Amino acid sequence: LNQKSRSNGIPYFDSRRSDDALGLHYPASDIPQPARRQLILNPIRVIADVEDVPAVILSLGEAAGGTPLDLSYSQLRAVSPIHIQYLKNMGVRATLTISLIAKGKLWGLIACHHYQPRRLSVTEFRLCELLGGLLGNFIRSLENTEELIQTMAAEKLAFNLEIGAHSGTDVASLVAARADALMGVVDAEGLVLNCGGRTTVLGKVANPVPDFAALPARGSDGARTFDCLSDSLALSDEQVSVTAGGAILDLSEDGQDFIFFSRPNYLRTVQWAGDPRKSVLRTGSDDGPQSLTPRTSFELWRETVGGRCRPFLPATREALRVLRRALFALCSGERARQALMEKATSEAEMAQLRLQLLDAARQNSLGELAGVMAHELNQPLAALMNYVGACRQVLSQMEGPSQPEIMELIDEAQTEANRAGLLVRRLKGLIESGDLDPTNLDVNQLVVSAAQLAISASSDPEVEFRMEAAENLPAIWADRLQFEQVIFNLVRNSIEAMQDSATKRLTAATREVEGMVEVVIRDTGPGVSDDMSMGLFEAFNSNKLGGMGIGLSLCRRIVRAHGGEIEARQTGEGAEFAFTIPVTASEQAHD
Repeated sequence: LNQKSRSNGIPYFDSRRSDDALGLHYPASDIPQPARRQLILNPIRVIADVEDVPAVILSLGEAAGGTPLDLSYSQLRAVSPIHIQYLKNMGVRATLTISLIAKGKLWGLIACHHYQPRRLSVTEFRLCELLGGLLGNFIRSLENTEELIQTMAAEKLAFNLEIGAHSGTDVASLVAARADALMGVVDAEGLVLNCGGRTTVLGKVANPVPDFAALPARGSDGARTFDCLSDSLALSDEQVSVTAGGAILDLSEDGQDFIFFSRPNYLRTVQWAGDPRKSVLRTGSDDGPQSLTPRTSFELWRETVGGRCRPFLPATREALRVLRRALFALCSGERARQALMEKATSEAEMAQLRLQLLDAARQNSLGELAGVMAHELNQPLAALMNYVGACRQVLSQMEGPSQPEIMELIDEAQTEANRAGLLVRRLKGLIESGDLDPTNLDVNQLVVSAAQLAISASSDPEVEFRMEAAENLPAIWADRLQFEQVIFNLVRNSIEAMQDSATKRLTAATREVEGMVEVVIRDTGPGVSDDMSMGLFEAFNSNKLGGMGIGLSLCRRIVRAHGGEIEARQTGEGAEFAFTIPVTASEQAHD
């Protein structure tokens, strides 16, 4: 028997030995799906004479309440008139077909044609049946062996990848080191790995690299194959020549991580036994109904086929699934490591910011304390100096033996009082010597980070935080640490005020008002009474047990140093503190 075709996985054999029939292919559409089902149900099918007239089967059928007669397994069942005409067009009078079945599917077909009527004996029929079964089992065994070999190679490669991952090597480096082996297992010439936001391209891949993440989803096993990528992606001819098809393995649940294996264009010339396209026959007028008719010519008809890669065989698909399981686990592990590293970095940055804020708070508190001390001590020192001066004038008008000594003591007292005032002023200047270090700041980002820092530093896990951020908010020109210190203090005060509240909701809001950026911190605490509002922003005015009353005074001093104002408001559900930073004025001052 001479092999005549292999189209869509259906090898086709013909008993004719004429040289003009060798190498010719028959399209898969020559065996439609209903016929394929019959070829599986009846592996041996004989048409003794295409000129035989089918006999009419008489049956009670549905008219008598019975079921229609099922001829699926009947060897004498008539075939389609289109197939009879197809055989007549070939000049064939009798045929024998032997189905080659592997894994429950029609793998191939042996067709023996005769130019004269031919009937088989029972012995010949059983021999052909045995031959078909043996060939089917042999083909199944070869496919299983091929699949086993390819799967074992994929399992070995997956094991080596996992061993490399245990040594701490990242996924991209592991894939790059074993790129040739990976491409060899799946018969590819290039690959693209996208893992953790990093893209690695190895081997021959279309340039520019197509957006493989846009390929449609198929199935649920995470391994998708595409014989013709241009059906799903818009590719140029140059891209198709390098990457006509391929396989993509999903390496994360969100589809962001994947590996794509590229296969080049498989350009070939197919020699058909006649035009493979179905002919259409119209009955009646030109606009009458259409019907398909088998082709009448089986002469050589060449067709150049391209734009596709070599098809993916079942063994390759199984190898892809094995590799996908291993690579998915490696990418998941790398993502987890990256998340831990990012968390550790974030925690370190938060700790550093907390130390900076505490240091700034300490410096600002000392400055506030020094200002209060200078204000409070300068007054008694000035009064003391006035009294000493008055005593000196009185004593200068009196005479006595002790006057020089008393005058000398008074002079020394006045000198020491002046010295004390100078020391207080120098102390205040020393503590407050640090100037502002302004820069362009994103208000919304700083409010969120400082608020979350204050919440994380509190001992109350029930606080609910909301951010009402205005869009397109302009940047301000301010000192980052000083600005965050204001937010930190206001949020911390609000959390402490809500300590006994049933609802603990903290809201931060931003907006632009007449060239000013306003920041509001709102809580659901007891609020600010009229008595408390008096002197609320004055130093050493505290309503908390053990508090020094410096926090709000410090906030006002920082806001005013930037050219803004701060105030407290009663909302009915709690209290809110709002402060402003003049954007335009700050930029002009900076210029």
